[in-house]
Amino acid sequence: MSCLPTFLLIGAAKSGTTSLYQYLGQHPEIFVSPLKEPNFFAFKGQDVCFQGPGDERCNRLSITSLPEYKTLFQNTDAPVRGEASPSSLVYPHAPHRIAEHVPDAKLLAVLRNPVDRAYSNFLMMIKQGREPHRDFATALAKEEPRLEAGWSYFWGYKNFGFYHNQLSRYYDVFPKDQIYVCLFRDLVQTPSALLSDLFSFLGAAPSFQPDILKRHNPSGIPQFESLHWLLYHAGLRPTLKSLLPPSVTRFFSSHFSDISQTLHRWKQHLVHHNLRRPSMPPEVRRHLQSLYRDDILRLQDLIDRDLSHWLDDSS
Repeated sequence: MSCLPTFLLIGAAKSGTTSLYQYLGQHPEIFVSPLKEPNFFAFKGQDVCFQGPGDERCNRLSITSLPEYKTLFQNTDAPVRGEASPSSLVYPHAPHRIAEHVPDAKLLAVLRNPVDRAYSNFLMMIKQGREPHRDFATALAKEEPRLEAGWSYFWGYKNFGFYHNQLSRYYDVFPKDQIYVCLFRDLVQTPSALLSDLFSFLGAAPSFQPDILKRHNPSGIPQFESLHWLLYHAGLRPTLKSLLPPSVTRFFSSHFSDISQTLHRWKQHLVHHNLRRPSMPPEVRRHLQSLYRDDILRLQDLIDRDLSHWLDDSS
């Protein structure tokens, strides 16, 4: 059995990739890597040292060597194996590296209205406590200086949304029948039909029905900052675990796993319901729509989908 993936979820970030990764991983014939974003094809052979707030996690978790990357897939005999790294959509050399190592891999992309994607990216950074500004226009104005200063790709609120430029690099390298492009709208409105089609595309039984009720990785601004810090940032569980003897933590893990899982679900429930999503300022939406317009029109032809609703001011 090969220790390399048979499919790659290449993005786009904040377009439903986390949910799709979770849904695909429920299929008994599909294995998804335990590390969601190894970023191997973006950063192979590099020293990853981004300088933005919170970028340390990307620096620490990104896998840059082929032997280490293979370990992600060595403990499975699943016929379908994959991982999700939205960075693969951003970096121009990623398609060629994928073609070098896994030339037959199926490539999945889920795309969201780039204006909404950028705003969701911004709100996620606020949720994580990384974005110091609460004004979206201000954060957009700082994007280029931040990227030039070595902040990670995920700070590219605007830059991440030029899908035609990004996807066309894949169509230049891979046969069209190896690439599956869907829309965030498909995932929201017709998830069961989409997943059945995706399972079939990947070579897994299309009849499997995953649990699609949970929404993964939502963005938003915390309504109650203290509660959010306690639930999301304080890290109380790891701290307590480090203070207890190993015998005690093993006892609780083995005897109270159901309780622990229930508490985790309640924590996620509270985090989600403590988030609010303020409306994007209309003038910022119009500016971004103008910025993306030509790329969206070219993307329509590339993927053969009507994207006129992305250019609608009311969307």
